[in-house]
Amino acid sequence: MVINPLRVAKNAVELLNPSTKAPSNETTNTAANLQGSQNSSTVNNNRDVYEGDSSRESSALRGSSRSEATINEPTSADVKYADSGYKISSKPIPPKWDASIYDNDYPYDPNMKATVTDRLDWVKWGVMGQGAKLIMPDAAAAYNHYRANSGEDLVVNVAKGYTEDTAVKNSIDSEVRRAQESVERLRTQSGLDTFSFSGELHQNPEYPVTENWQKTLGGFNTWSHGDVTYKDGEYRMTVTVNVLDRYNFNKGQQDIASGTSDDVNGRFEALGWAKSFNTKGQMTFEVSWKEGEIPSSTTQVSQGR
Repeated sequence: MVINPLRVAKNAVELLNPSTKAPSNETTNTAANLQGSQNSSTVNNNRDVYEGDSSRESSALRGSSRSEATINEPTSADVKYADSGYKISSKPIPPKWDASIYDNDYPYDPNMKATVTDRLDWVKWGVMGQGAKLIMPDAAAAYNHYRANSGEDLVVNVAKGYTEDTAVKNSIDSEVRRAQESVERLRTQSGLDTFSFSGELHQNPEYPVTENWQKTLGGFNTWSHGDVTYKDGEYRMTVTVNVLDRYNFNKGQQDIASGTSDDVNGRFEALGWAKSFNTKGQMTFEVSWKEGEIPSSTTQVSQGR
């Protein structure tokens, strides 16, 4: 069959949605995959939609975002001062992030049998996932990772999303502002002019506005950690904002752009052809401001990824 690349690219733009990888042995078992022995997924936005937002696909926020994650308590007595989820800590305290936090609507079912439709969908979405590389490279990378079926974490280029999508930028900037506000209160509590801090996980209210980042990140979470110095009424902070989310598909939801049901891609994971995974990335900023004047005096410079 001859494939028209322009048509493939066009279809890919409409159908790309986030998920996870397909079988790790996809290369050696191509024939088996096409017959249904392995499965594929649409590049759907596996993000759960925020409540009350009918303008976003139901699967917009991946299952990971449905539940609020909690920060793991440090094992030492290092933390003595805390404010609004931020703590003075000599080292970062990563948030709890496991199956108790995010959902999995399509767990592997060894008894599930692939249908003819499943097999045809697997081939179709495989072609679209490749064609989408030209139009939505980040979304295509995430989708093809889902089809690779490894379940391994995928590091995304957060700095690229920060420059390309205003909602991604706003969400990351909001994390920086939350850190600034808590830093001022932590200094007041502790009396320290130099300290390090770590914050809890936050679910961001803004959803990406570009299709590429809708399908790559969707409704993601952030947490931050950093180092602070205070002198003569001015704060200087080096802060790293971490992005964390789950790439998967959700029952009863659908892709924003194409209206494709998440069941199409979700079945691939249930059949054992694909696997959900964690998406993560980070950005570091050098931030300075005058005490009590965060909105008007802040200078924030990105240090890249």
